[in-house]
Amino acid sequence: MPDFRYSARDKTGKLVKGQIKAEDRKQVAIELEKMQLIALTLEEVKESSLFSFLDRFAKVKQEEINLFTRQLLALQKAGLPIVRSITAIKEQTKNKKLASALEGIVSDVKEGANLSDALAKYPHIFDEFYSNMIRSAETGGILVDILNRLIEIGEYEADIRMKIKSATRYPIIALSAIGLGVIVVVSFIVPRFANIYSQMKAELPLPTRILIATNNFVSHYWWLFILILATLIFSFNKFVNTQKGRWIWDGLKLKLPVFGNLLSLLYNSRFCRITGVLTNVGVPIVKVLDLASKTTGNVIMKDAIDKIKESVNQGKSISEPMKQLKVFSPVVVQMVVMGEESGKMDELLLSIADYYDKEADYIIKNLTTLIEPLLIIVLGTLILGIALAVFLPMWNIAKVVH
Repeated sequence: MPDFRYSARDKTGKLVKGQIKAEDRKQVAIELEKMQLIALTLEEVKESSLFSFLDRFAKVKQEEINLFTRQLLALQKAGLPIVRSITAIKEQTKNKKLASALEGIVSDVKEGANLSDALAKYPHIFDEFYSNMIRSAETGGILVDILNRLIEIGEYEADIRMKIKSATRYPIIALSAIGLGVIVVVSFIVPRFANIYSQMKAELPLPTRILIATNNFVSHYWWLFILILATLIFSFNKFVNTQKGRWIWDGLKLKLPVFGNLLSLLYNSRFCRITGVLTNVGVPIVKVLDLASKTTGNVIMKDAIDKIKESVNQGKSISEPMKQLKVFSPVVVQMVVMGEESGKMDELLLSIADYYDKEADYIIKNLTTLIEPLLIIVLGTLILGIALAVFLPMWNIAKVVH
């Protein structure tokens, strides 16, 4: 609970100042009234520590959202009202950013807002897919079912992210280590050879001169290096945030070696799983496609789903436009055709989602092996360059001395 600093007057008119812990300003007013005090000023105490400053940049992890959803589901099954449920969860939440958002959600719901609208005010915590899923639950009166599905989808997403992080940990460590080695060699070892050679009036080898020039540039023009890097990052982000730039970037990701195939599997699996899960709980197909479109993570896939939704609105089947789009694999299209014919689309889509998950899991487990050739080439080139820059001057010094 936050702390509030107040100044008030008692029955005799004496000025009283103090600090009280409460959920909100209304509760502070009630507590002061119980103490027979008339409030003059009231302000929330803001922490000014470094940790409170860093809390502003803290993120709410997918695992924390999953925990919130699981707790909310348990309390809803127990029959507690939404406000009491979220208040109870807030008091146990360690993440201050999430706790603050939950406090705002409770306040909005108390004032008459729908839970989905209250959640939508915090898009960096509860994304568009999450709030729209809750809106579907409110419309159909199936909150418990939707919370179950949100847990299933959220845990799937968290599991995939964890596996990818685990698989890329070794390459990142290897590249970081060699990068640190380059910095040490360029900053401390190579300049000593430069001093020795300048005394002997001998010319340094080309690899050594390149490293020295790099060191001089970074030492004297580091600000220019940071400026160029910041400009490139800013320009890239601005380009990617345009419609054309996003389309080009998302298309390029699908064509990357190894990663392109993995992303394609994950996108197809996500579409099948979300469509299958929501169809299973009775959400209308147009709403299902709308929700699936908002959680793809790729504009090419999103555009394809939007085209399917337009086709369905015109009275056509789902499989008809899917056959013309190259985004979905032939297996997914065939499963949709069979699902429409048999009336068991949800079962078939969930089955193919499980299949794609196994395929993606295999690629993720072997990710290090698959990118190992590229990693060896990069590391080999860097090590060769450092070795030439260090040892060539030694050999030349030996020749000069003899």
